[in-house]
Amino acid sequence: MDYRLQRGSCGKDAMSLLKRIVVILLGLTLVFAQTSDERTFILVSGDRITGQVISVDENGIYTVKTSFGLVTFHKDDIKPDEVELYLKNGDKLKGTLIEESDKVFKVNTGFGEVTLEKSEVEKVDFTNKTEKTVKSQKDDSRWYYGEEQLIDIWFDPVGFPLYENELYFSGFSWAYGLTDKFQLSSKWYNYFYGDLNLRPKLLVFKSGDIESVSAASIGFHFHTRSLPGKYQYVSTPDPLDATTVNYQWVRVGATKNEDGTYSDRLSEGDKPWVEFFGAYTLSKLRPSGQGRVNYNVGISLTEYPQEALMPRVWFAIDADARRNLKLMFELYYDPYFVPWINWMEDEDVKNPVFLDFGFVFTANSKLRIGIHFQKPFLAVYYKF
Repeated sequence: MDYRLQRGSCGKDAMSLLKRIVVILLGLTLVFAQTSDERTFILVSGDRITGQVISVDENGIYTVKTSFGLVTFHKDDIKPDEVELYLKNGDKLKGTLIEESDKVFKVNTGFGEVTLEKSEVEKVDFTNKTEKTVKSQKDDSRWYYGEEQLIDIWFDPVGFPLYENELYFSGFSWAYGLTDKFQLSSKWYNYFYGDLNLRPKLLVFKSGDIESVSAASIGFHFHTRSLPGKYQYVSTPDPLDATTVNYQWVRVGATKNEDGTYSDRLSEGDKPWVEFFGAYTLSKLRPSGQGRVNYNVGISLTEYPQEALMPRVWFAIDADARRNLKLMFELYYDPYFVPWINWMEDEDVKNPVFLDFGFVFTANSKLRIGIHFQKPFLAVYYKF
C-alpha cells in the first residue's frame, strides 16, 4: 500500500508537544495527589465540624484546625459510623465503628466487639443515614468508594475487571464478570458484519488494603473478521486532475481498488486479527476519606495480517469528585489514531500523542452517562 507517513520529519515538534502534555498531566496528578486532607466530623450533639486534623493524643482528644480556629473534642463525642466490612476471605461484617487507626478497625457487631487488621479488609461501606432538608445539600457522610468502579478508561482497559455476576451493556459492547478475577466482553455491533469477537480479561495480580490497592490485568481481543479501528493517512488520485494527489484517512488493512481509491468499511475486512493488552492500576484513598484516585497505565499491540504491529500506550487518572461523579483524564500514544478535528479537516497528524478528558455520572443504580473530548464524545451504559 502507498502509505504516506509524515511523522518522522516532525520529531522535534513531537517531543515539544509531549513535554507540554507531560507537564500538564503531572500537574493534574499533583492536584489529585495533594487533595485536601480535611475531614468532616458529625458529633453526637448534632454539630458538624470540618477541618484538618492536627493531632489525636493518647487520651483520644482530637485537635482540628477549622475555618474559625482550633477546635478540640473527645473521640466519644463523635457520632459512630455504621459500617459494612467486606473481608478478603469472603466474609462480611456489619456494625458500629468504635475505633479506626492506620492499621485496624474496631467494630461493635451483633456478636460482640471485633478488631480487624485493615490488610484483611477488601472493602468498606459506610451506611450512615444522613438527614437532608435541602435537596442540593452536600453529603458529608463518609464514603471510601464512589458508585462506579471503571473497567476501562473510555476504550482502554484498567487493572480491575468487573465484579462477579455483574453485567455491562452499552451501545457498542457488553461484558460479564464470570468471577471477581475474570470477565468476558465483546463488541456486539460487529456481529452485524459477521465478526464474532471476544475479549477475555484476567486479573493476574492484586495487592494492598483499602488505603492503597494495586491491580494488574491482561487479555486479548480476538476478531474473526472486519478491519481494526486503526488508521493510516494514504494517497489517492484526484478524479478530476490526474496530476494531483489527494490524501485521506483509511483503516489499516483497507483494500486498494483499481482506480486507486480504498474500500475501508468495517465490513470489508475478511481476515481474523487480534489485539493483546495489559493494564495496571494503583488505587489510593483520598486524604479526606471521601472517594479514591486511581492511576492507570497500559499497553496494547494490534496484530493484523501482513501489517506491522500497531502499539498504543496510555496513562490515565480517574478520581471521585463526588460519590456519583468520576472525573477522567488520559494521555496516550497511538500512531494509528486520528482525532476528530484531523478527520474533519482531512489533515495528517504530526504528533501521535493525544489527550482526552471527561466525566462519568452515575444517574441511578444501573445507568451511567459520560462525556469526553475525543470521539465518540458520549458514553451511555448500564450495569446490572
